[in-house]
Amino acid sequence: MAKYSDEAKAKGIPTKQYLDDLVEARSLRKSAYKKWIAKFKQKFHKHFDGEIDTTYLPDGVTVSNERMVGAHNHEMIGINFDIGIIRDPLDEVFENLPRDIPFRANVSMVKNGKTYKKTATSSFFPLDWDITRVKKEIAFVYEQMLKSGKQYHPKAVVDKFTHMNSEGTFKILIEVDKSGNFVNAYPKI
Repeated sequence: MAKYSDEAKAKGIPTKQYLDDLVEARSLRKSAYKKWIAKFKQKFHKHFDGEIDTTYLPDGVTVSNERMVGAHNHEMIGINFDIGIIRDPLDEVFENLPRDIPFRANVSMVKNGKTYKKTATSSFFPLDWDITRVKKEIAFVYEQMLKSGKQYHPKAVVDKFTHMNSEGTFKILIEVDKSGNFVNAYPKI
């Protein structure tokens, strides 16, 4: 209870209001997740867990673009990819990262004996969020997108939408394909 009191105090609100807000956020996340769970099944994990970008030519030939993309799932560190330098929070080491905030890091992946380094830094959800919590937050942001009346751009391969997470602590960007499937998501730091 002391933790919640401290967090409420830091936000400048009464502890009861803070707890009520947390319960409401959990309820909204859970409801959105149940409604949109199928949208994670087709494409989401391939990119979210880190991949080597490939192009499929009309004759069926696969061409590797020789670049790593994705990698936003901290649960895949050491499995699909490795992290290098932590970029945000700056000068932090992985073992000492605060567990309740998103972070950014350089990443690399070994595939077929070759190391690929992602050019851009990867943004990761807080370490104390498991994949179910991440999906609930993504579904929550998607629900907010629909409520906002945002229309899918007909010429876009994927459409992007950014909204605050359910607790209002940071923004999450989601990418959705033309069929409404989630193809990517990450914290905007």
